[in-house]
Amino acid sequence: MRPQFSPTTRSFIRRLERTTSISAKEFQIFLWLFQNPDLLHGLVYVLANLSSILPLTVKIPDGQFSQPVLKLLKRIVEEAPNLSNTSKQKLDTYYTNFPRALDSNLEGIYEKCPVYSALGHKPKDPTPNSHSRYRVLLAQFLTCHLQRDRRHHRIGESTIEGACRAIRELSELQYLDSLLQLPAEPIPTKEYLHFLEGLSPDIKIPSFPKLLQFFRVSLEIKKPRERHLPKDDIPEGEDEIETTEPTEEFPPRAPSARGNKRRKNRINRFELEKSRQRAKGKRNAIIRRNARLPIDLNEISQNDLYVLLDSLLGKSEDSRSPTDTEIKALLLAILLTGNTLQETTNFIITRTRPLHVGRGQAFLCWDEEEKYWYLPSPGPTIMPPAVETLHQYCRTIKWIRLPLTLHTSETLSPYVEERLSGQDGPQQMFTLSPSQAKAACQQFLGTLKKTHDTEITLTNLSRYLAFQIERLPSSDRAQAQLALGEMTAPKAPEQDSSDDSEHEERTDIVLHYSSFTVASLQAKYLDAVRQIEAIWLSCDPPTNFKFHPTQEEQSTYLGTPFRLRREVVRDIIGKLKNRIEDDYQAYLEDPTTLPQFHRTFLTYSSSMINMAVAMRAVKDCALPWQRINAATSFAVICDKDGGSYSTSRRAWLPPFVMKQIQFLVEHVRLLYNELVPKSPTLIKAFGRHLPGDSTRHITLADNLNAHLLAPKDLRNEIFQITGYQVRGNWPRPYLRSNLLEAGCPVESVDALLGHAEAGQAPWSKSSAFNPSDYQRTMEDFLITLMTEDGWTSVRGLGRD
Repeated sequence: MRPQFSPTTRSFIRRLERTTSISAKEFQIFLWLFQNPDLLHGLVYVLANLSSILPLTVKIPDGQFSQPVLKLLKRIVEEAPNLSNTSKQKLDTYYTNFPRALDSNLEGIYEKCPVYSALGHKPKDPTPNSHSRYRVLLAQFLTCHLQRDRRHHRIGESTIEGACRAIRELSELQYLDSLLQLPAEPIPTKEYLHFLEGLSPDIKIPSFPKLLQFFRVSLEIKKPRERHLPKDDIPEGEDEIETTEPTEEFPPRAPSARGNKRRKNRINRFELEKSRQRAKGKRNAIIRRNARLPIDLNEISQNDLYVLLDSLLGKSEDSRSPTDTEIKALLLAILLTGNTLQETTNFIITRTRPLHVGRGQAFLCWDEEEKYWYLPSPGPTIMPPAVETLHQYCRTIKWIRLPLTLHTSETLSPYVEERLSGQDGPQQMFTLSPSQAKAACQQFLGTLKKTHDTEITLTNLSRYLAFQIERLPSSDRAQAQLALGEMTAPKAPEQDSSDDSEHEERTDIVLHYSSFTVASLQAKYLDAVRQIEAIWLSCDPPTNFKFHPTQEEQSTYLGTPFRLRREVVRDIIGKLKNRIEDDYQAYLEDPTTLPQFHRTFLTYSSSMINMAVAMRAVKDCALPWQRINAATSFAVICDKDGGSYSTSRRAWLPPFVMKQIQFLVEHVRLLYNELVPKSPTLIKAFGRHLPGDSTRHITLADNLNAHLLAPKDLRNEIFQITGYQVRGNWPRPYLRSNLLEAGCPVESVDALLGHAEAGQAPWSKSSAFNPSDYQRTMEDFLITLMTEDGWTSVRGLGRD
């Protein structure tokens, strides 16, 4: 089987062969050893860390690993350009075509390549004392990793991932004291394990037991069982038990406080209910993960795809009949457009550009100057915005133009030219009926199965390109659905009986909040097609094929029609802030205008909170202090459930949003103290909630009548102040589309909007989603987006 490397990785390997003495096979061994990181994320940082780690591994007395592997690693570290042996300017020149190698952010590969990402991580504390201890930890970890591969030890993926997560978390500033307790010089690995076990009670890292388990399995050591004898079981004549004095270097672990057998078997109701909830969360995560198995297991392998492409794109002379030529063109069209057999047989070929592409219509424009697919992409089934508000939103269209690459054009050229010969107008692309085409395609694929043992079906063939687009950086299935279009109308919920109906329903919901430029979707389509061609070519596809989107395609969008233009959002924020200052000055001159100032300030504060947490249009959009952790800035969002909190999600609040909530609390408290004698409805609106704890957002009319701020009230206030008519959930499509365009990981965006996949929705011990990684991602992308738009903390009442 051919190596499963991306075209970017293979191109870098060829460059490394030309500039150094490192062969392709040697560098492939290096990548396989560290779980084959795709696109070479952070390669210069991993090599730089290895240059300081490898000398320490030699000093470990009981290190038993292959010397040729160690020599190979040393030679790659010395010859491959990295931060330890090359200047920054030369690195930028050498890695011009490989920008991911210079990226220090490894969040995107934490789960796929945990060992690689752990070796590329560095502690945030700049002192050399912590760096030396962290390097020794990585050296001990690398030694066990090499020994594990040599002895063929089977360690679960969750254990490896948890161990690597514990190593990364030890580099955080909050665990600096624990890191400084580790040895600064290499010692035997077994002694290092005993040292970690002694520190285990003091290190409050949830994944730290996984690190201990990784060392034990690598060293073939079983976890010791603690046994405690009751006083009554001490043998007679042994009143005193000899004990050994503990050494200063390895303090003993304190014995656990366990009672007798009857006490150990007693479990109170709280612990029993807590264990049931944990088991229920793990069971639900497994159910959601298994829902994807029928699709993932039925995907085409790279070997099967190579055999198919060799039959379709190759110069094979096995069959020359017109029917075989048409079947090959049909299968190639299914693969490169992502449509089903029924939809592809309805394609139309024409020599002129179609004036309109509606649902159920797909064209292949075959001209000397341009050869493109024209596919319908209607987006979500949703009521379009009113005509008077169209200027607020990004302009959307209902179709997409996808280019044909050189290999595809050369393969389809004989068949298409024969179909268009002597014809002036549009023609049906294929002559076979759907039933005839299905039988012929199944026969063709059955022949490949007999000769090459492939597992290709018409279903997984039509899904393959969508999966490739979904796996691109900052891509998801909604973008794949928009890029490949939709020929048929969506099914009604009661008619959908497919195996992945739950995932399809989720994708349709996410599609309501997704909008991307046509040019960006065309680029993703080309990247996926080039990866497919690279599998057949075994190298990068030719670079002489250039595609340049038109100016219209760069400014038009596909997807939801309710994505606000960015200049409109900035104008709304600017007008709200200016109105706050004007109303405050009016309040100082005339205290009777306090309700107007309160409404303006509450509108701005509620809009900022809704933007930061992607709040849904719910009746009460307040964020109480009881659901906010002031130490971590994480809040629990309950905008889709009741008191059970079964569908709640966790969101991280930027610092200026936390400050704005404090200003809102101060403002409401002062407002309540001033107006409560004049407004009886104000007391009734707060009810049993204390004023000033941000539990409720209460708005005031000019006659001092108070009521709960509803989404309709918020929309009306924004319209009266700014002149823009927005929807109640306008931040959700704006956030999702802009964050993904900025390069934010899809997992973090879905978690922010409450669309997390299996293993992420329940923020529990069984979750594969790390809150600290999520926080760092939001710090990079969410803060940048909100600050560029003009969100800042503004004070209400209580100014000096």
